[in-house]
Amino acid sequence: MQDTEITEQTGYEEWLRPQSVIFTLLAEHLLDRDLPAVFAGSIIAVLERVGITEHATRATLARMERRGLLDKQRSGRRSYFQMTSRCVSILEGGRERIWLTGAVNRQSVERWTLVTFSLPERWQRKRYDLRVRLSWAGFAPLQNGVWVAPSAPDVEPILRELELHDHVRVFRADSVHPDDPRTLVSEAFELDAIAERYRQFLETWRPLLDAAPVEDALALTMRLSTQWLRALRDDPRVPLHLLPGDWPAVEAQDLFRQLHERHREAARTQADALLELAT
Repeated sequence: MQDTEITEQTGYEEWLRPQSVIFTLLAEHLLDRDLPAVFAGSIIAVLERVGITEHATRATLARMERRGLLDKQRSGRRSYFQMTSRCVSILEGGRERIWLTGAVNRQSVERWTLVTFSLPERWQRKRYDLRVRLSWAGFAPLQNGVWVAPSAPDVEPILRELELHDHVRVFRADSVHPDDPRTLVSEAFELDAIAERYRQFLETWRPLLDAAPVEDALALTMRLSTQWLRALRDDPRVPLHLLPGDWPAVEAQDLFRQLHERHREAARTQADALLELAT
């Protein structure tokens, strides 16, 4: 069962997909523990706290195993799941994006990066993976086979991972026409959709700034971090000086970090009590 199917059948918020929440759980509470194997029932218990059913969690764990993200281990009748190196790489990339790179790019970069590629039709999966990674790195499609970023991201790790050095060309370029780079940014990037996700985040979480402490900090931080990463995932981090003056990512990032810091320790205590690791 795909995450989209699970979402449609259970009525979860579009961003609250079981795999996304599992990634959040692993990143925040297991990533720095030397790849422990965690009891499936523990994962189910955490996801139930945010409204995801046992059936949906089990289906997602099985799919993540098939995709090489988790290794399944058995101990009697109990199932345990351990992160693979691929999963660790994804989680470390997400953590870096959240806490180091962030949502707000205050750099002023005069030169752009241009990527061109032409892949055989039979390479549909590689084409999809390349587009996903380029988007994550801050690129947007300018036209067929041409992607642009108003910055200087390092494309080499992407090409090395996907083994596409012979099919991709990378250039540093100046924006000459149109004269205003903001015009090119508004045409290449879906700024309205990106801004709307940040506004939705603010609408959801701003009331909690002045709210009393919650009983279930673990559920709160799982939902908080999952929605925040969903907003970040499709944000190319266009330099702030090329964006509208009221760009909502600035306030949204401050809000996320305040709330996460406020509930981090309580969430960790609850997670430690719930997560049963293989000995």
